Amino acid sequence: MEHDANAKTGGSDTQSQSTQAAGALGWRPDAGEPTEGSVGPRDVCKETDELVDAHPLRIAEAQNQRTVKSCRFCWMCRHLCTVGNQTWLESTTPRGRALNLYSVLKGAGKFDSEVADVIYKCSLCGLCKEFCVGAYDMPTLVRAAREDLVHSGLAPSGAMLMRESIREGGTPWDSQLLRKLGAGVVNSRGASPGLADRSQSPVLLFAGCAARSLRPSIVDAMVKILDVAHVRFTMLENEVCCGMPLYDEGFREEAREQAVGIGASIASTECKVLVSLCPTCVWAFRDVYPDLGVNLGGELEILHSSEFIFRLLTDGGLNAGPRADGVPHASDKFVVTYHDPCSMGRILHKYETPREVIGSLPGVELREMRWARDHAHCCGGASVHTLYPEVGEPIATTRAGEALETGAGVLVSTCPSCEHHLSEAAGDGLEVLDVAELVASILEL
Repeated sequence: MEHDANAKTGGSDTQSQSTQAAGALGWRPDAGEPTEGSVGPRDVCKETDELVDAHPLRIAEAQNQRTVKSCRFCWMCRHLCTVGNQTWLESTTPRGRALNLYSVLKGAGKFDSEVADVIYKCSLCGLCKEFCVGAYDMPTLVRAAREDLVHSGLAPSGAMLMRESIREGGTPWDSQLLRKLGAGVVNSRGASPGLADRSQSPVLLFAGCAARSLRPSIVDAMVKILDVAHVRFTMLENEVCCGMPLYDEGFREEAREQAVGIGASIASTECKVLVSLCPTCVWAFRDVYPDLGVNLGGELEILHSSEFIFRLLTDGGLNAGPRADGVPHASDKFVVTYHDPCSMGRILHKYETPREVIGSLPGVELREMRWARDHAHCCGGASVHTLYPEVGEPIATTRAGEALETGAGVLVSTCPSCEHHLSEAAGDGLEVLDVAELVASILEL
């Protein structure tokens, strides 16, 4: 039977461009030894001639070529791909994506809507990298392929709507966009009431578009924490998206333009510390903006909200002990579990700080899920949930089920987007809270 990179992992009769590509490259797994000039599994680690590069493709850059050549016939991470385990399609595993892109680079295939579907059905969770002995970077390759697809005019309509929403409304969660995609979230822009006049404060609270639009209760909780701790802070009067959805979807130039605007707004506050409720925003400000040519300044300290809360707890700015009247903040112990967001964990490597915050709260017991820290399962990813809800929603349901297995009644996380998707998947059986919401609730703020 001819090899098929679009087949279901449990066996399939589906044929895709990858199949044609494998045949064109001269290799079939049932054909015995490869013929002269063919490409077979023994060539995975062999240096080959430079791949065909008729156009300035991002996937043809040296690092991306190495990933393509090394992953195209490797099965090592296939069993744990977030999307592949839901679709049961080989094309939506890292190996399948690499083989599709290899066929493009060799001229045996081309970018088309089928390849675009494969490339955009990736949550960019990075779990594949944790199981890769060669440390090949599939998320970086996928982002590069998306840039090439955008330049080829092949970005999915949902990605184009998201781009339009950010450009016109300042957020990917614009209500008009979500109505077109069949969702129902009300957008809310701008700073919280009463905060716009706190100019020249040393701390800037950057809520992030997911918290502002999907989980505004997180913003309220963090504002209460900062006020109780007597922290002088401000928020941007007309805060807009940091640009990471554009970056992830392949709109690199638009992401750079967004970063330039946000960078100027942040600089105008003259803040010394930037605190964000979203770990993806933190990653953008720390690492992605410099890659896009936007530097926020070496003197600016950039922290996730959980890091700032832990600082307040440890330096005495926030009291987790008994109240002034001697009554403990929490009299009944309850069990929580913690979900490691992909950007907070595998990108920022912030695993312990949220757990230290939870552990410092009275009456709270933390139980870990089976898949935690660097091996934590993804919630499905904001892009997949938005563009392919039939894929994203079951992934979130699976992760919520893993939380329920611990016996916890509360699932805590540090990413508003994750919390939104997990909350929708969990239903009434599991309460989903941001760590800021948990702190505000336990300390009765």
